[in-house]
Amino acid sequence: MAWRFVVLLFTWGLWQGAAAHSQGLHLRGLSGRSAGLAGAGSAAVADASAVVANPAMLSRLDRFSLALSAQGVEQDPALYSIAGDFESTSLAEDRTDDAAFVAWRLGGDDGRVGIGLGVFSPFVSETRWGLDFFRRVDTRIEVIELEEVSGALAWRLGRWSLAAGPRYVSGDLERVAVMPVGSPIATAFRGDADVRSVADASGWGWALALDHQRERWGAALVARSEIELSGASQGAEVELVELFVAVEELREAALEVIEPQLEFLEGFPYPLGFDLPLELRAAAWVTPHPRLSLHLDVSHQEWSEAASLVPSFNFRSRFPLPFPRQRRFDDTLAARLGAEVSLSSRWRLYLGWADEESFQLDDVLDPGLPAGDTRVAAFGLGWQGARLGIDAALDSLDVDEQVRPGNVRDETLRTDRSEVTVSLRLNL
Repeated sequence: MAWRFVVLLFTWGLWQGAAAHSQGLHLRGLSGRSAGLAGAGSAAVADASAVVANPAMLSRLDRFSLALSAQGVEQDPALYSIAGDFESTSLAEDRTDDAAFVAWRLGGDDGRVGIGLGVFSPFVSETRWGLDFFRRVDTRIEVIELEEVSGALAWRLGRWSLAAGPRYVSGDLERVAVMPVGSPIATAFRGDADVRSVADASGWGWALALDHQRERWGAALVARSEIELSGASQGAEVELVELFVAVEELREAALEVIEPQLEFLEGFPYPLGFDLPLELRAAAWVTPHPRLSLHLDVSHQEWSEAASLVPSFNFRSRFPLPFPRQRRFDDTLAARLGAEVSLSSRWRLYLGWADEESFQLDDVLDPGLPAGDTRVAAFGLGWQGARLGIDAALDSLDVDEQVRPGNVRDETLRTDRSEVTVSLRLNL
């Protein structure tokens, strides 16, 4: 009966994971404990989420481990302003992200080999702006929804553990841009059209981990490869949203000119892409007191090598032609510090702090991916029974404003967010 319950929970978790939503990379882990430590704790992860956080720990878990998590994200509307004179906002983001992991350690109590499998969303971003915004920026809607399936095999030799495994990422990329159509400049009519392009993308990658554990301290190194994701929509949905005519009697004639242009734009394979970066992570933990554990994680992500393709347009011809444009990103470094306090035999308190650099360049203002440098304050509680554990955490994110200096007035983009994470772990 117990195993039927376990299988039911895992099936539910996989289904939820396949429909997951989040925003941004999972820098702060995939469990309530990791979120409560502000993303630290990779060197001492004790549940099946080790498949992603530190695959080498799979060889040290119990014989069977199951982990399910749900994260609620609440993001303030991203506010765009020009020196306080002009303001426009995106929609607020409220979403839930679920993940499921399962792990086995083979060979009974003395087994040295562990395997694991997990489903989660490594990156999901959704940006929707009001019409007024597009007098300055051409993005109206941009959606990036990625899902990852990760597997790993770990082998333990004494105090050392090694692990490796494949990763498969797939997802949908969507972009709606506003572009002008009509007759040449300085004539009697012009129009604005929405160009909606959607592409499927997928790619393979790998993960490696090396782990060393002592009684009172431990350390780990984790590497997750870059995954290239790109595709092209087979045509686009084009809709005329506004038509400006100097003389109303010219409206029918203007529509006759614009309609072939709209049909012309529908036939192009608009390129889209969003690569996940190479990530290198170093983690350590120490127990200075039987009731206190300290955790430190430092991660580096090579965003400068990751491509992000979006449609751009050439307005020199009468019929604007789409060309791919690549975003420029910056490499990032994130430091996370966490403290785990044992309140009793069953209860744990988690505290964490993190400083995370943004992958956006200082001179780039990109409303499609609004994110500045971030400080994270985290708090969480955990309860552990004989086989079942529950963790919950609240992360508050203080996101820096993005500022692009202008010749006359500076442009600013800002937003903040908070995350609530709850996870369940079952060990047999």
